[in-house]
Amino acid sequence: MQVINGMPGILFWQQDQLYMSVAIASNHAKKISALYVMRNPNKLTHLADQPYDLDKSSQAQRLAQ
Repeated sequence: MQVINGMPGILFWQQDQLYMSVAIASNHAKKISALYVMRNPNKLTHLADQPYDLDKSSQAQRLAQ
């Protein structure tokens, strides 16, 4: 899990390159309200350079539940 634009999300890698990101939006009832998929390599570069932050990842997992 990774925090993507303030939302919990998942990064998909293919051979050492970031291939796609999926950010998960939830509503007030903590149910998934939208999935934001990004595959544009120009827009993924900032995510590929971010270090994986376990604390933020744990927080994102709690938000997604």
